[in-house]
Amino acid sequence: MRNLLSSFASALRTTHIHQPKDKQMKRSIFSGLLLAAATFIGLAATPAFASYTETTIIHNGVTCYRHTSGTFSDGVYPGRGNYYYCGLQVDHEGPAWITAQNIASAYPNSIGTNYLPTTPPGLFPNVPVGYYVFSNCLAELKWNSTTNPTDAQLRAWYSASQGEAGVTDIPTHSVIIYEYACQGTYPNTVINPSVRNTTAHETGHAFDSLYGTPSKNSTYFDHLANYDKAYMAAHDPNYSADMTSYGYYLTKSPTKFWAELFAGQMDSVTQGAGPAPISPIPVLQNYWKCTAFFLQGYLALGAEPTWAWISTNGGSASGCPHT
Repeated sequence: MRNLLSSFASALRTTHIHQPKDKQMKRSIFSGLLLAAATFIGLAATPAFASYTETTIIHNGVTCYRHTSGTFSDGVYPGRGNYYYCGLQVDHEGPAWITAQNIASAYPNSIGTNYLPTTPPGLFPNVPVGYYVFSNCLAELKWNSTTNPTDAQLRAWYSASQGEAGVTDIPTHSVIIYEYACQGTYPNTVINPSVRNTTAHETGHAFDSLYGTPSKNSTYFDHLANYDKAYMAAHDPNYSADMTSYGYYLTKSPTKFWAELFAGQMDSVTQGAGPAPISPIPVLQNYWKCTAFFLQGYLALGAEPTWAWISTNGGSASGCPHT
């Protein structure tokens, strides 16, 4: 499965494009990306976060720069544990680089450098997780193909990847980000207006998968999600319009909701990668507080939080239910 991600147009009233899904993938898609360049925040230059060794690799005409550092290195190359920049920025980093490292630094005991479990593996540093930033979907196909793909193969991939902002490959836990989406008529591309959000959203999918998919398998999380949905229905004066705009993330599937909830929790720790809010869904902050406490607990503990933890950390005051 791939997860769909909305466009970041100011009104955030977009139509989501649904594509055939591979059950092993999570996909981010946005539509309506004819945005003025002045509004774009995703490809702004970012400061270097940590020292690393850079290796240049050229395959099928695609140049990638593999970053090996204390955060992105598990000794398994080429598929795991490193950051590959295959995009257009001259510094070979981009907002995905600082976003991923800020997340790891903010939560060292659950997904960061202090967390070294064996089962399930944590997200950093010695885990099967790699970040790949490509200019667009066609560059990804070329990089992942043994030989240069044919024109027919490129066109087929382009059609299947319409509007994608990013992908998480579940078997390899590879987070793939596109700076430009393949959208429209081949080979047209449109800019991804927030690489930062895409990175955090897809990292949320990887985090969910590595912990055994609590988004789907935790009865407590499901209980809290039902409570938050009912709370929103009872208190949101624009409930019908908001569900039309944001219902894809709130009700389409637990994994999609989890990933965007995760992205929203990352806003305060990834500001260095872009000035705009990392999640464009205000109702998450306004009405979905109990599920947010659950996710905060998972990030803090590296395990499912108990009612006692949630209650102590704000859940009781918000009226969150027991298990």
